[in-house]
Amino acid sequence: MKSTSPYDDRQVLWESLTRYIAGECSATETAALSTVLENDPAACELFVELTTQCVLLRDLTQASSEPVTIVPLPARRKRTLLWTFALAASVALAFFVGRQWSVPEENQREIGRIESASAVVQFVRDGKSIELSVGDAFQTGTLATDAMETAALRLTDGTLLSLGTDTELELVDDGRKQIDLKRGTFTADVVPQPPGRPMLIHTPTAEIEVVGTSFSLAVEPRRTHLDVDEGLVRVRRLADDAKVEVPAGREVRVSPDAGDPLQLGASTRSSAAWRVDFAAGPPPGWDAGEWVPENGSLRAVPTIEGRRNHAVISNNAWRDGDHSLVRLFDDSVVRVTLRRQKPATLDVVLSLREADGRSFVGNAFLRNRRNWNELPVGEWRTLEFPLSEFVPMRDAPSLRIDGKAVFKISITTRQEAAGLEVKDIEIVRRP
Repeated sequence: MKSTSPYDDRQVLWESLTRYIAGECSATETAALSTVLENDPAACELFVELTTQCVLLRDLTQASSEPVTIVPLPARRKRTLLWTFALAASVALAFFVGRQWSVPEENQREIGRIESASAVVQFVRDGKSIELSVGDAFQTGTLATDAMETAALRLTDGTLLSLGTDTELELVDDGRKQIDLKRGTFTADVVPQPPGRPMLIHTPTAEIEVVGTSFSLAVEPRRTHLDVDEGLVRVRRLADDAKVEVPAGREVRVSPDAGDPLQLGASTRSSAAWRVDFAAGPPPGWDAGEWVPENGSLRAVPTIEGRRNHAVISNNAWRDGDHSLVRLFDDSVVRVTLRRQKPATLDVVLSLREADGRSFVGNAFLRNRRNWNELPVGEWRTLEFPLSEFVPMRDAPSLRIDGKAVFKISITTRQEAAGLEVKDIEIVRRP
């Protein structure tokens, strides 16, 4: 006895094919229709008729304002022609459903605008690259800054993403925001997300779940660095699915090595105090200074060949994956314990970034003090320099130094072999 199918009823088949074209069929229904079309030439002919009329209707409505009437297509006399038309209709259907019926298509919907930019922002979508300026809208796609540019993106829900230099990320919003940070850094002020749909951020080593918070994120060659200002962020390491929750004022570094401990540290972005001494030698990554173990100090060394400057220079916190050594406030002071073997002009230079890590600000140096050369040589002294004594090194008299973040500090003498030694350095707020 021949088995029956609901699609034997051509009205049912027509309605099901119509629903398929509209994208309303489940995977099970689609598979069933595929089986029918493979084994029933009459059903396939009906499919050709329906899809061809859809394409004709699209073309007519685009070319004319006159009313459009759908009429039955003539029957095909040869099965070879039938399958040729079926293949053509299938190609047309893929284009038609993908490009015409999904209105508005998710990846064509505006998801944000460029709020600020130091230059232009590269936007890539469907293999095409365009330049966006302040005020321009963007859709699902990839946005990038170069080595000299920064930018701020305002999403339609009010979320602010501030991109650092040399940053590339792919941004999707299909009801849930998803970011793939390919390289670089950004900070985010994320408004509360819809229930059950937290923002998801992917990096080469981690998946990050954000409900609504402020944080910064940096991708390095083999590490993801997350620093949370407000709220709570959930992190999953891709290597082993290890999870950790990062609250405000804490940070975490995620490597691809499942053997590395996934543990929280104190936030470097919001720290108002920093101190280092050299009793046990310079910290890892310290840039310049020769250790003097007998008194636990660093002796200044030449920093640029052919010049007379000798310096003790800290590590570059930004290069090493931290946002800064310390954040500056209007009541911050720099304290240095040092001695010199002969009179020398002393320079203290602070290398600064924006506190949120977005961009390099410049260098600030200490105004020269007349009494420096009057200090006794050969004796250890602790000097205190209030932030008000520092001025920008570039031609930017209106630049505010307070509120910025120090990512490197240099202590330098301009005279050759002045015998400068530094025991400790501290940046704190006055009590």
